[in-house]
Amino acid sequence: MAGYYFSPGSRFLIKDNEYLVRKELERDYELENLNYQQIELWTKDELLRLWWEGNLVFRIKEEDKQYIRAQNFDDLDEKSKNEAIRRYKALEPVIKGDVLSSEIKEYLNSLNGEVKKSAFYEWKKRWESTEDIRALVSFRSGPKVLGFLKTPDKSWMVQ
Repeated sequence: MAGYYFSPGSRFLIKDNEYLVRKELERDYELENLNYQQIELWTKDELLRLWWEGNLVFRIKEEDKQYIRAQNFDDLDEKSKNEAIRRYKALEPVIKGDVLSSEIKEYLNSLNGEVKKSAFYEWKKRWESTEDIRALVSFRSGPKVLGFLKTPDKSWMVQ
């Protein structure tokens, strides 16, 4: 459930009804049906089943939208997918706790310059915000600067 939890304040849709988690009880959740302003009790198993079947969709937090630019990871080109996977693999020891925060500098040095410190912390920030590999996809969309070539007749041509 990458980055999404049934915690108080979470919002999600079930069959065009928006719900807000009010409280977590022992085996249930107290939800507010925002469409009908009603309080409902749902079991944890029921909600997880609906999520697993794709009938429960979490609301994407506004701050996470800036990081997730692709709806489906499988729709990305191979180069973008491989880059996101490479970034995840660089983060994985930190995510799993094998490398502590105090050891990150030493860990980055052990990568022999493959990953720059600033890039690593940007990826880490994106991951911690979303816990979604799609957030590790490069934002670059291509060159923004036009090139100019000098033609044989000494005029300029846009490349």
